[in-house]
Amino acid sequence: MKENKNSFVDSITRKRSFSFGKNKQQVSASANKEEPTSNVAKAKKEVEKNPAPVQTVSNKATKKDKTQKKFKFLEFKKPKRFLSWHGSFIILFLLPIFLFAIVSYLYQTHNEGRIYTGVTTFGLDVGGKTREEAGKMIDEKIGSYKLAIEGANQKFEAGYNDLGVNYDKETILSAAYSYGRDDNLLNNFINRAKRFFSQYEVALGSQKYSFQTYDVKLVYKVDDAKMDKYLADLESKINVQAQDSQITNNRGSVQITPAVFGRKMRTAELKQQILNVSTNFESTPLKIETDVASPTILDEKTKELAEQADQITSKGVTLAYNGKTYTPSKATLVTWVTFTRANDSAPWQMVIDRGKMVPYFKTVGKEINVYSVDHKIRVENETKEVVTQEGKDGLIIDEAVLGSQLASKLQSDDKISMDIPMKVDKFKIKKDHVVVANWDKYIDINISTQHMDAYLKGGQRVGSWAITSGKNGWNTPTGQFLVLRKAYNVCMPNPPSTQPLCGIHYVSYFTGAGHAIHQAWWRSYFGGQDYKWNGSHGCVNAPISVAQFIYNWAPVGTPVTIHY
Repeated sequence: MKENKNSFVDSITRKRSFSFGKNKQQVSASANKEEPTSNVAKAKKEVEKNPAPVQTVSNKATKKDKTQKKFKFLEFKKPKRFLSWHGSFIILFLLPIFLFAIVSYLYQTHNEGRIYTGVTTFGLDVGGKTREEAGKMIDEKIGSYKLAIEGANQKFEAGYNDLGVNYDKETILSAAYSYGRDDNLLNNFINRAKRFFSQYEVALGSQKYSFQTYDVKLVYKVDDAKMDKYLADLESKINVQAQDSQITNNRGSVQITPAVFGRKMRTAELKQQILNVSTNFESTPLKIETDVASPTILDEKTKELAEQADQITSKGVTLAYNGKTYTPSKATLVTWVTFTRANDSAPWQMVIDRGKMVPYFKTVGKEINVYSVDHKIRVENETKEVVTQEGKDGLIIDEAVLGSQLASKLQSDDKISMDIPMKVDKFKIKKDHVVVANWDKYIDINISTQHMDAYLKGGQRVGSWAITSGKNGWNTPTGQFLVLRKAYNVCMPNPPSTQPLCGIHYVSYFTGAGHAIHQAWWRSYFGGQDYKWNGSHGCVNAPISVAQFIYNWAPVGTPVTIHY
């Protein structure tokens, strides 16, 4: 009974906690848990002082309590909390990382030997491809690429080989394959997971979201020589050379050729555009921009010169000599005018050319010039001179003085009238060198005996010597000859060698082809029949003493007879 009384007291004196959103069981449990011991003791004392009337519990209630105690083991008990909030947070934090790692590992295993999905290069999706497959795709893309370049009514196409753009395919493929493989472990996990999820899109309303693809940076080199050659070829087709206004003198008529404006391609600008477009695989046609190439000399300048030339050539010119006058026509005066320029960028200048006056001076000179007569001398055998014509001075136009005076007066005077200056034409001396036979001495050469004899007039022999003549194929010519000229020291051809033989002394030539009697320092024996295979190249070889004797003894004109 006491226990029931205490229970009743506890039920009416217990403090109950109130919390929004909690069920009654939670509030009751909380209140029981939080009730202080001191309050219960106070409540018991109050009951003892003021005892309450005893209430009789019905048989029905007593029976219910017994039943509840009997089936107490079947009551539901709230499980104790397994994890604290700290543990839950750690699990929530680690779970995505664990999932990313699992996805990354499975993705890596699935794509072993293949480039990860979502990797692009050259504008191509190479994800899921092997290096070889991706390389073929790149080769096809590079091979089929054509850059369109448009000029004025002209169209051109250029491939990478034409432009000198060379891609490092292997380096690009290595970078594509290595993505997600060659970084640190964490980055590799993240990159592989990103590549995996890049295959899918998440739609939220009208918006779609996905991981961005990874584009491998292109690695390339530009062959500047090839690029510049291609641009130079384009320039040759696009550029139009500007032409200056031309002024010429054609057969006594001043003619003007109008200036032509040209066109010049902006090469540096086009080169940069080609590099920007081609290295990004863009196919948008490029427009060739040009500048106007202006001529240096316009028509106005040449017209001014033409007017100036017309004023000069319209002046009257009168030349006089011995009471007779000569007046060149306007057409003749125009031929004396020329137009020149120092270089392609210099202006035209009008020049009165004294050289152009000479034809007119020659025409006048035919009437008034008295030309000199040459003094002619016949020289026989370099020793005897015979005058065959006496010289006589003449009187002719002094063309240099006349041309200078006319050029000066045409520039300054309104009308020109002047005497023709004359000068003495000195006669010239002309010598005719001839060789005539002088039989005071003569030489006889016998090829069969390989001997040479020297004779005085009347048949007196003054010497006889062994010689070596030309070998077979290089035979010494036979017949009657004269000593034509002499040389003390010469070099001679020595076929088949390309090097000549030098230091050959006492040479007496007897043909215009170069056959001569001369020293042969390379021989130690003369007069034998070995000349047929070991002879000279056609000359008569002799010991130095013999060659010296002939050189000094036989003058030019000495007959030389050669026979077998």
